[in-house]
Amino acid sequence: MRSVLQDYRSGELKLIESPTPQLDPGSVLVKTAYSVISAGTEKTKVEMASKSLLGKAQARPDLVNQVMAKAKKEGLWKTWQTVQERLGAQVPLGYCSAGEVIETAGDVDGLRPGDLVACGGSSANHAEIVAVPKNLVAPVPAGVALEHAAFTTLGAIALQGVRQANIQLGEKIAVIGLGLVGLLTVQILKAAGARVFGIDVALGKLELGLKLGCAQVTLATDEALDEKILEFTGGYGVDATIITAASQSNGPVEQAARITREKGRIVVVGLTRMDLPREPFYLKELDLRLSRSYGPGRYDKSYEDEGLDYPYSYVRFTERRNMVSFLELLQSGQVRLDPLITHRFPVEDAVKAYELLQGAAKEPYLGIVLEYGRKLEAIPRRVEFQSRPRDDGSIVVAVIGAGNYARANLLPYLRHHSDISLGTVCTKSGVTAATVAEKFEIGSAEADVEAAIKAADAVLIATRHDEHAAYALKALQLGKAVFVEKPLAITEEQLEEVRQSLASLHIDSAAAADTYDRNGGASRTTSHRPSLTVGFNRRFAPATEMVKAHFKAVSGPKQICIRVNAGAIPPDHWIQDPKVGGGRLIGEGCHFVDLAVALCGSLVTNVSAFAVTLPGSNPAARDSFTVTLEMENGSVTSIFYSSIGDTGLAKERIEVYGGGRAAVIDDFRRIEMWRGGKRRTKSWFSQDKGQKAEIGAWIRGLKEGRSSIPLEEILNVHAACFAVLRSIETREVISI
Repeated sequence: MRSVLQDYRSGELKLIESPTPQLDPGSVLVKTAYSVISAGTEKTKVEMASKSLLGKAQARPDLVNQVMAKAKKEGLWKTWQTVQERLGAQVPLGYCSAGEVIETAGDVDGLRPGDLVACGGSSANHAEIVAVPKNLVAPVPAGVALEHAAFTTLGAIALQGVRQANIQLGEKIAVIGLGLVGLLTVQILKAAGARVFGIDVALGKLELGLKLGCAQVTLATDEALDEKILEFTGGYGVDATIITAASQSNGPVEQAARITREKGRIVVVGLTRMDLPREPFYLKELDLRLSRSYGPGRYDKSYEDEGLDYPYSYVRFTERRNMVSFLELLQSGQVRLDPLITHRFPVEDAVKAYELLQGAAKEPYLGIVLEYGRKLEAIPRRVEFQSRPRDDGSIVVAVIGAGNYARANLLPYLRHHSDISLGTVCTKSGVTAATVAEKFEIGSAEADVEAAIKAADAVLIATRHDEHAAYALKALQLGKAVFVEKPLAITEEQLEEVRQSLASLHIDSAAAADTYDRNGGASRTTSHRPSLTVGFNRRFAPATEMVKAHFKAVSGPKQICIRVNAGAIPPDHWIQDPKVGGGRLIGEGCHFVDLAVALCGSLVTNVSAFAVTLPGSNPAARDSFTVTLEMENGSVTSIFYSSIGDTGLAKERIEVYGGGRAAVIDDFRRIEMWRGGKRRTKSWFSQDKGQKAEIGAWIRGLKEGRSSIPLEEILNVHAACFAVLRSIETREVISI
């Protein structure tokens, strides 16, 4: 499918061909007919991406501070790689579209294939096919043109601003900024029974404002503006001012304060500076309100991504209900869009459309519509790319999922390995698959996960955590060698399913059956047998290997202390969701249980644990905990994992004691090893947590038909993590 992207490093805009997106439960797959370029929000994004690196840094000092903190912890080279990866991102543009439903998944009431719908949110970008969560999809009523329905998201933004102003019949309202959202706001206000005074810097927009419902208009620079407002309101000032202008100056806010009556309301919708002048706000006791995008539900993960609606009785107008209301205004004719549509472009000419925003065409614009004319059957699900020349004996790897971690820490090492050929990549968005395929010289980008797996010898799975077990099982059952990022499973039920599947397929840590062939899914060569490896990279780190060698002659038990100053993650981050990320204990804590197993050379037998619960926090978060692990060989490990410390302290410190020896790993950048009262040290220029060595070990295992980590250790580590959760809940010692 065709999609519009912008290179965040250079600002270059381009149209690419990518696979169609995958459909999650509770979402709707839509073939786009029209999408609308948001002249305000998208212009800001385009301008930001077009800035130099210095310009980006000046515009986002908060991100610069994050980069500096990361460099202090992980080293300049690792930080530079991460920054370059983020700067190289290909960013989809757009959030307003309309089209025809192709398919629905899960619990999506009231919509079926063939229905016409309006779509909103980041998933409703400028692409031929989009997959949109159900709460951001609204049915288009009879009589409303799809081209007009594509404006619904912008209409919902305008409508939410009006709702925040709490308009009453007969009130007099000022609208500062008569751009696209401002002129929609004018029409909605008129439909609500208000008299509107329009203010803008362009005469043409003032004229259009008069045609669409303004009772009076004037230039923002008019020296008599204040007097005109007093005349318009009988000497009082407007009851409310809605700011829809985008401005880097404080002018709109100051102007609003002057023209609004005592105890009036000021609502900020547009992206404008808000250095509030105290005197007018204080003397008039003005009520300042911000309007958050499309309405209640915006930025609420449970509403937008998980499809949980708010009760109608308590939240009358949500994002989706605002979208529906705007469509009803279109149906009734109370909002007109034809006067606002100034340009139409086929999606093939999308770059020309954005030249309007950048000022290259030097002509006025308001509503810019992209049109999509290609038939569904002509849109490819698979896109071929120029791949690296392949050796006949190379191992073909399919990549399922390609987020930031995989792009920064896994794919670079696979890309340059002489024994590997990257065959295809699948991601949820499809767009990511195409950009990753081009960057890492992968042969194709694919929408069909099963087809990608069947065509490969081995599979790298780097999706979100909740999908790891299902994809690993699918690949194993098709006879493929699997590398799955940690964790392998986020529930005990998933882990048991994997365990049973491994047993039924006779896959062990040494080798798989030579003759495995089920449903035509055996590997293409007998040397690439089905096997399973999990991305526990720290056990492969140079520091870990040196410490293991230091204790090789020690036959007795060890004592290990692992301290992790992990830092806080917002509670709405996906990893904190037990259903998606598994929570931090399962999602990241498993790394340190595995490290303990690797350093002790023994499985976990007993677990005891306690967690810190902060006032007002979610008790299920489990992101600050202390764990004690008892191992089969008598070793004991303590894992102290904290999200409540100062992030200036290095993240990880591992201390190992045993047999009269000791060793310390400091954040995988430096180690100390003690024996006979003498110290030996080793430092690295940058942090090395073992990802490169991990990939090398996996490839050696592929060639030998085995896992690079013993399966009994993989299963034991995950079982121990679930035992930690039970121990926290029961305050008991749990045996594995």
